[in-house]
Amino acid sequence: MKEAFKITTRTITGTALLTAIELILILISNYVSIGPVNINLALVPIAVAGIVYGPLAGLFVGLVNGLITIFSPSTQAIFMPVSPFGTVLICLLKTGLAGFFAGLIYVPFAKAKTQKKKLVGSILSSISVPLINTGLFSVGCYTFFYGWLKDVTASSGYDSSFLTLLLVIIGINFIFEFVISILLSPSINMLVNYYQRRVKEK
Repeated sequence: MKEAFKITTRTITGTALLTAIELILILISNYVSIGPVNINLALVPIAVAGIVYGPLAGLFVGLVNGLITIFSPSTQAIFMPVSPFGTVLICLLKTGLAGFFAGLIYVPFAKAKTQKKKLVGSILSSISVPLINTGLFSVGCYTFFYGWLKDVTASSGYDSSFLTLLLVIIGINFIFEFVISILLSPSINMLVNYYQRRVKEK
């Protein structure tokens, strides 16, 4: 477990590279949306950072994601006027914790002797990111943005704020993020295996 939290030159370099990729993807994501919420194209680097370089790397890349999301056009227009504190807190927590737990989930699989177990670990870690990200966003909607959620519910024609959250706000976005995570899990697993081989060669 301690090795998962070890900070090395390789960890810093790899995290910096993934952060750069993250910045590019999230800037694109800020202008790609379905409904009132942006589709987060940058969840994959968060998962990769957590799996390959550990929970702290996942946390860092996730926090970068959250920080940039705070200043995105949709966040500034919709959520910031309702609750600045809630907006900042949820933006940072949802992706920061998603990256941290992605790394934590992979720890038991890191030294697995079979590729099958490592693949299972990669899949579980990858899909945990959109689950945690969306889960915390949902909690935030009910905690800080319930008034806004009620307005969206009234205009959507649904009787339940839960249905509005599920079908109008989260629905397609979550499915997109979840499917992308599953599809890219094998690639992430290959990247992890390559990284581990390189470490052994050094």
